[in-house]
Amino acid sequence: MSSEENLQSVNNKRPNDQVVNTWSIGDSQDVLSKIINELCDLYIKEVMKGNSEYSILHTINHYLANRQQIPEEIINLCLNNQENPIIKYNPIIQNILACCYSYGKWIKKDENQVFFHYKKSAEMNDSIGINGLGRCYENGIGVEKKQS
Repeated sequence: MSSEENLQSVNNKRPNDQVVNTWSIGDSQDVLSKIINELCDLYIKEVMKGNSEYSILHTINHYLANRQQIPEEIINLCLNNQENPIIKYNPIIQNILACCYSYGKWIKKDENQVFFHYKKSAEMNDSIGINGLGRCYENGIGVEKKQS
């Protein structure tokens, strides 16, 4: 399925067609950018409140539900567009994906993917990604735990 088909699928899943979807703005690149920006803004606000990863995922779920979006499709949209610069160079999206894989929220739990996405975020010098990667090494998540 192409990126545009994924976006169309996301926008067509509204249970009530009378609800105005602020993400339906024509150009698929603009839609993807708007979705990513809104998720990142929400994530940052929740981190600044000191909320846990799981709590942040719950807030994202609630936020998307209020916008009549299906979280699984939004996450798959991010996963299927990893080479898109909007996603590829965005440490916050990488952190969100790592959290999803960590808790098995909207996607299958996968410790190797937790490590992979935190590593991508850490490589962009993101402090949350660096911390998450450190936890992976410390706890042997997606990597062999070294005994000291």
